[in-house]
Amino acid sequence: MNCPYFKKCGACKYPLDNYEASLKAKVAAISQYLDVEEVIANPQIYHYRHKIVYRFFKDQGQVKAGLYAEGSGKLVAVDNCLLEHPLGTKILKAVLKLANHYHIPVYNPLNGQGFLRYLVLRISKNGHANVCLVVGNMIFEGSRHFVREIKKACPEMVNFDLLINKRNTTIVLEGTLKTLFGKGYLRDNLGDFQFLIGSKTFYQVNPSMADIIYHKLRQRLKVTRDEVVLDAYCGIGTISLYLAQEAKKVIGVDINPSSIAGAKANAVLNNCHNVSFIASDVKDLAYSEDYDVLVVDPPRSGLGEDFIKMILDKKPKRIAYVSCFPPSLKGDMTKLAKAYTFEPVTLFDQFGFTDHMEALSIANLH
Repeated sequence: MNCPYFKKCGACKYPLDNYEASLKAKVAAISQYLDVEEVIANPQIYHYRHKIVYRFFKDQGQVKAGLYAEGSGKLVAVDNCLLEHPLGTKILKAVLKLANHYHIPVYNPLNGQGFLRYLVLRISKNGHANVCLVVGNMIFEGSRHFVREIKKACPEMVNFDLLINKRNTTIVLEGTLKTLFGKGYLRDNLGDFQFLIGSKTFYQVNPSMADIIYHKLRQRLKVTRDEVVLDAYCGIGTISLYLAQEAKKVIGVDINPSSIAGAKANAVLNNCHNVSFIASDVKDLAYSEDYDVLVVDPPRSGLGEDFIKMILDKKPKRIAYVSCFPPSLKGDMTKLAKAYTFEPVTLFDQFGFTDHMEALSIANLH
């Protein structure tokens, strides 16, 4: 399958007509510095992205939206990405049609003027959508009519949020959130669990692969009924709930209070009573809590020196390390090697045709 945007928008690093070749190339590159024992391919080669972010821009008098070209600040209009859920294209076209019909101005970061900044979409596995329109100011005349028209064109939409982001920043989901339609969240399921997802919630882009990753983590970690687990960077509690089925107790920690509020709501929704969630920097909490097993799913930069020192001081029996950037995993492995032995890595091709892979390894205390 050929993509008209390949080498223009910068999202894909490999041609979209040979998935096996792209996967082989990525695994070969990572295997140069990590001991890889298992590779799990993407169960859905195309249209796997369930979170989509479009940037609005003006081109020849028309409002358009798309992605940045590779290595530049130039925007490329994209309205039929082969990696994105097809419902995203449908909603984008409806929004652009209304934006051009009503001459809604695009935000200009140079002077802070204008309105439309980003369109952020989240789509559940059963085909429902949360729409978040990120704008530059609060004044949205005709907002109710706008939302009604989007709902009419896209009945799959169950929630519409307006996010007022006045700051001149590249951080998209920042500012004041206002729900114009719906309950303020999208409901989705992973495995046996249901999750409530808000516009600002961190949630895996590829939920089908996320379910596979969490099952594999649980399988390899082998938590027992007498063990307490600390889930660092817990977000809305996805990994916490998976592990709570087998652990004595799971403590979820995240620095974002809204994520912790979501995690608590998800625990109630799933009738899970052996979990607790705390809003805190994990470095501040990890010393004071008692736990046997540590689970980390850090940002691309890795764990950081302070957290690694805490781990070496606290010495949990086992660590499950989920990494979205394998080079950071390798660096942290080296620093923890004085106290831990890492098992070979499982790779997950969560983002097919890009150069990204997810990695999982289990570390055992010497």
